[in-house]
Amino acid sequence: MTMTTQVHTASTVITNAVEKDRKEIIRMMKDIFYKTDPSSMYTKVSEVPKISLYMQNVSVESLEQDLSFVAKEKITDQKIVGVAINAVRPAKLKLKLDDPSLKLVQSKRERTLLQLWNFISSMPPNSEKFFDNDDDIFEIRYLVVDPKYRNQGIATALVNRSRKEAATKGYKYMRIDCTSHFTARIASSMGFDCIFQMAYEDYKNPSGEQIFHEIIFPHTKILIYAGKTCS
Repeated sequence: MTMTTQVHTASTVITNAVEKDRKEIIRMMKDIFYKTDPSSMYTKVSEVPKISLYMQNVSVESLEQDLSFVAKEKITDQKIVGVAINAVRPAKLKLKLDDPSLKLVQSKRERTLLQLWNFISSMPPNSEKFFDNDDDIFEIRYLVVDPKYRNQGIATALVNRSRKEAATKGYKYMRIDCTSHFTARIASSMGFDCIFQMAYEDYKNPSGEQIFHEIIFPHTKILIYAGKTCS
């Protein structure tokens, strides 16, 4: 178990995510991320009345690695208003785009979103140019902030705290898959390099057909940022 550490912003305190936070983190994913993230909006998952248990579990499965952080409202120190769900990617991990488990997902929209995420996770194809093959990679999988608390530096603080954790744990590299322009802007401002980008309009299904047609500015691209945890 990681020792709980706290970092303060003007309105929140950032601390390690623990098991008792799981229920509230799932609520944030259902009510905020799956409703407002561009990848969810473009796949129409944002319009699904009830997110499946499978999707809920996918979003929090890495919490047990004890690497994630939450931002809690300062006054009560209880309400979670932001979360960075982090994980470690094994150096030798080879992701399969045709994950057979996706056949168990009944919702076509959810399946399309998971296929998109698998594609993003498998990029760039020449990752050895950016990472040492023997080094595991610390990654921010999901970055979510309550809309009422945005523009207060909470997301940036969560990324900073995650980066420090990665360095403390001895991970040399950190990766952020950005499905939102705002997440990409944070990664860029912190000195990470863009190692992959693709316009949402260029993403195609296995049959070569364009999937996304209604793109909302400024969320026009999928971007992957990466860099060393210590400068």
